Amino acid sequence: MAAAVLGTIVIYFIASLIRHQRINVKLNQEKVEAEIITLENERRRIAADLHDEVGPMLSGIKLMISSLEVDNESGRDRISKVKEYIDHSIQRMREISNNLLPAVLEKRGILEALHQLFVECQKVHGIMIQFSYDENIMLSSQRQLHLYRILQEILHNTIKHSEARTLRVELLKSNKSISLYTEDDGKGFDIQDRSQKGKGLGMRNLHSRAELLSGNMYIESVPSKGTRITLNFPSHEQDSLSKS
Repeated sequence: MAAAVLGTIVIYFIASLIRHQRINVKLNQEKVEAEIITLENERRRIAADLHDEVGPMLSGIKLMISSLEVDNESGRDRISKVKEYIDHSIQRMREISNNLLPAVLEKRGILEALHQLFVECQKVHGIMIQFSYDENIMLSSQRQLHLYRILQEILHNTIKHSEARTLRVELLKSNKSISLYTEDDGKGFDIQDRSQKGKGLGMRNLHSRAELLSGNMYIESVPSKGTRITLNFPSHEQDSLSKS
């Protein structure tokens, strides 16, 4: 009898621990999601301000400068230089605005947005990106944004740290899941050492986004042997915590 009572107490205690752990995990996930939503809303606001206010302002300044009448060659050269600076500023503003909120992602979807992202990276940074994908991938707008930000972060880290010449990206779909694979031929790094020294912010950002996709992410890297990243997540939105 005592053994049965003790067993019941132990089972109840273990069940309570599991329940509290699930609650804590869910609360942490909700906190991360709220932080990311706040960040994305701020990015959207800044992108809108750049597009709707700063862009027209710069274009207006260029128009006013173009209308100036200057009698000497030196003055005309200076006006030409100023117009070049304004054109460069407008182009840079558009690039920043697009990084904050890529319009093509909302208009044409994740695959077209990734194509554009990779083409721009190849043009600006000289890295060769090999992109293969399943054309039947369908995701909600929010999940497309999370996936886009993950690849944006991977690209940023690869370009900034890896010294890679080539990055291979695969986006594949099975019956119930989607898999992302990336692999570069860069110098790699010691994952444990980077985490211990507090330099793993990029990796934490990746894992946070992966959690919001209800996915699992694995990062493999060895010094001088490149970096491989695998992300698997369900093809449809689900609350994995509530089903546990």
